[in-house]
Amino acid sequence: MPGGNYTLKSRSIDMSRLLLFRDFQDLNPYERFQRLRVLTGNAAVIQIKAHDLSGGGTVRTFSGTSYRLLVDGVERASIDVPTGTTYAEFNLDLVNIPEGWHEFDIAGTANESCPQWAMYVQKGASPVVQQMMPIVLGSFGLSASRGAHFIGTVPARLAPVRIELGTRECPSFSEPLPRSALVGTEIVPVRQDDIHRPASNADGLVHTFNTQSYFWSTFVAKYPSGVSLLDGPRGVGNVAMATHLQVGRVGQIYFCDPWRFGKVWPNGTVETLAGYRHVAGVPRHTARPDTDVELVGDWSSIPVDRRGFRELWGATWDARSLTINEAAASIPNNGTLEKPHIAGPRLFLADTQNNRVCLLTFPIDNHTAPPRVTEFLTGLSDPWDVVCEAGVLYVSERLSHRIAAYDATTGALLRVVVSGSALSTVDANRFVRRSTSLAAVRAQPCVGPEGLAFHDGWLYFGSFAMVQVKRVHLTSGEIQVVAEPTLDGNSNYMKIAVSDGTFGPAGTVFVSSWSNAYDGRPMAYLPNGTVWGYAAVTSGGVGPGAPWKTLGYTTAVTVSKGRMVSGHSGEGLVMHSKALGYDAIVDLDRYNAGRSDYYRRGLQLTHGYNGWGYYGLNAPLGLSADIDYFLRAHGHI
Repeated sequence: MPGGNYTLKSRSIDMSRLLLFRDFQDLNPYERFQRLRVLTGNAAVIQIKAHDLSGGGTVRTFSGTSYRLLVDGVERASIDVPTGTTYAEFNLDLVNIPEGWHEFDIAGTANESCPQWAMYVQKGASPVVQQMMPIVLGSFGLSASRGAHFIGTVPARLAPVRIELGTRECPSFSEPLPRSALVGTEIVPVRQDDIHRPASNADGLVHTFNTQSYFWSTFVAKYPSGVSLLDGPRGVGNVAMATHLQVGRVGQIYFCDPWRFGKVWPNGTVETLAGYRHVAGVPRHTARPDTDVELVGDWSSIPVDRRGFRELWGATWDARSLTINEAAASIPNNGTLEKPHIAGPRLFLADTQNNRVCLLTFPIDNHTAPPRVTEFLTGLSDPWDVVCEAGVLYVSERLSHRIAAYDATTGALLRVVVSGSALSTVDANRFVRRSTSLAAVRAQPCVGPEGLAFHDGWLYFGSFAMVQVKRVHLTSGEIQVVAEPTLDGNSNYMKIAVSDGTFGPAGTVFVSSWSNAYDGRPMAYLPNGTVWGYAAVTSGGVGPGAPWKTLGYTTAVTVSKGRMVSGHSGEGLVMHSKALGYDAIVDLDRYNAGRSDYYRRGLQLTHGYNGWGYYGLNAPLGLSADIDYFLRAHGHI
């Protein structure tokens, strides 16, 4: 399919009789990443395998006896394969193959299918700048397509689609509304699966081979290898794997991911305030801290070997420091003018794997200067979440099995609010393990506390080890069980939020746990303990606003000011709010028909998930009325 400055072609694939390059797919039936292969020197070994992906993925034997390796349609090598063989190798002479990207294919004597793959041949010490680069459907995408493979070319540049958000009202409501009365807004565009964002290898080669924002091992790693941390306007900046969310005074969304604290402005612009972010330009996914990512903030008060966050989980403002100086002149802030604060705003962060709580102190008279980062509490044992209320900092210390109260000014330990026996631990992979029965764990006041929330005099806490959300009254000390959430095999923790009565009934508890149930959205438990099915699909073929997407593993949630904002393992933040009269009514059948046509043509490769492309290409409007309908539902015009 030609498209101006891109190409795209498809091939029908027999999923039961596959010939695969091992660079395309090796171990897992549907790998959630693509391998970049750069061929250097005078020769290269190209490994292939016979496979069956029709029923979950099994190794098979080659059906034929001889095979040819095609490079850009020209035979470059051949092999004979003994009967019963499952793997084979071509010896490829690179001498007469010019520098650049090349399309690889396999032809054989039997009726088998090969998904083409792309590799780069490099002749010198560094690659030659390329104007175009390949884009190829990976093994995960092939498994999802069930028999259609795509390969093409796109401009070798990072030029994402940008669409700012307009102003949206989020009126308060206290009743548990159904899905048909709610709207989902992608504050940060949702990008799932293989996203093909342009990336650079260590030699500067720009390519589209990516790792999905999906893996728990990425989530708990020291550096953001494989996931992008980018600032910029909506469509350019991104948020993936959010661990904490909070609605700000003027509608901005503060967020943590494992490596940074930042905010998303109401128009969708992402801004890192402290921690790691990728340097400007095409990101490198090796995440070397000296070249690939930069550390935002003033870290001069912290020793070099302790700089940077690792597995941030909680953030909380010291409300005493947020008072506005109404008598002062306004100062610039992201294109607007705002009054300064009386004191420097203070924010606490639970830096879990570094076993500390950090303090960010922002300037009094400058809204755009980075904060000073200091270590407020050190030597803690897996501090997981923080809440600051009336000058007291509450910290859930997961491996100390307690929630402790500290003076938010001096850091002095005031008291232990609730504690229990050490009946759970955390293994090397950061998974919680109970050492006894669930019944014995639940008999304790507190084991392995994680997510915290404050509401109406009560401090709520979630515990994966206890499979409970409980609350303790900060005056009387009374402890109550609030909910016993349903966890699945993907669940690894409990991050919680409690409604203040502006989004559903006051006291409703929302739980994120890395579960992919509920289409990757947090579960909601009403004050009486029953489930609020706010995301349940109702009958009928129409609905307000753009249809809700299936998200990745739910990671974090916040609820206040008439909205719920949730994050997930993939890229994107979604705000749910009450549907209003100006929200367009979308025909879901027509939308789904357009979405199916979009993916049937492979346009997610060249023009991005839901039209959020990266290569400076115009939205592919005009191909069909259904595709136009689908794209316009996402704001593309």
